[in-house]
Parts: sequence; C-alpha cells; structure tokens
Amino acid sequence: MKLLACLLAASCTLFSSAQGVQKSSPTDQDLTSEQTAMVVKLANLQKNFGKKMNSPGADLPLKEIDRSRTSDRTLVKYFLFVTGLPTDLTYTLYQVQINGQIIKLFEGVTVDSEGMARCTPRKAPVELVFYAGKAEPKRLSLVSNDSHYKAFISAIPFPSSVTDKACKLESVIGMIKGR
Repeated sequence: MKLLACLLAASCTLFSSAQGVQKSSPTDQDLTSEQTAMVVKLANLQKNFGKKMNSPGADLPLKEIDRSRTSDRTLVKYFLFVTGLPTDLTYTLYQVQINGQIIKLFEGVTVDSEGMARCTPRKAPVELVFYAGKAEPKRLSLVSNDSHYKAFISAIPFPSSVTDKACKLESVIGMIKGR
C-alpha cells in the first residue's frame, strides 16, 4: 500500500466540487442544535488550522507550479515543502475535508535536504493537484509516524476577497455546498 500511494504521488488528483451556492442565508432559528454545533466546529477548524497547530519552528508551504484548464475546471498543481521538521523521519500526509473528515493521502513521506516532501522509495516529489470551488479551503497536515512532529497548512486555490483602502475581506466556504 505504501508503494502504491507513493507511485500515485507524481499525479495525485484530489477532486472536490463546489456545488451550487444556497440562495438564502440560514439563521440560527433555521438550524438544529446539532447543526449549530457542527457550524461552530467547522468555523473553529478553519480559524485555527495552520501555523497555530504546528510543532515549534515548523512550516508547511505549498509552491504552486502550474494551473491548467480542462473542459470543465481548472486544476492547480503544487509541490509540498517542509521547514523546521526533522529530515530523518517518515511522515504521513493527511487532507482535512471541508466537513472535517480526515483522509490519509500518502504514507512514507520523507523530507530531503532542500525541504521538499518526497515519497519513498521512489523519491518522487509529493505533487498535489487540486480542483476547488471559489473560496474553498484545502487543508493538509504532515505528521511524523511517531506523532511527535506536525505541520499544517490551509490554502485556498481560488480566493474570494475584496479590498477597500487598507481593509481586506476574504470569504471562505465553511460547509459543503457553501451552506
């Protein structure tokens, strides 16, 4: 399984779709207590995801290397880099879906001397290809197999923001279908 995951690293495609946007905004009265709790949980996940959760000194930058258009979507390709984590350990890469579900993407990830994340045993760079909706976050975590070292990143391939003078407002989809 490790080898298969690593062989897929050169062309891993993570598809997610942004379904339609809800036409009316829900109010607190429209939500059950369970739905309200889920909204709060997902909002806190987005708010706190990233550097605040990293091991001391760790960073997990993505470097965009390509955008390509298919017939119905734009794919954004990234290389994954790591700083501040030991290079002599093996890691697992996870994706945290918009609904909070955690998916294991790759086992056997190592970090080379330049900080590039690579799949063992081929040493191919970890290449991530995202399809995302406008304002949809892509959340990744890299965790050492002994769970002592961790790094997190939240990236938005297609941001939705407006700027007025010194003020910038960015929206982020917080739930499936933008609800």
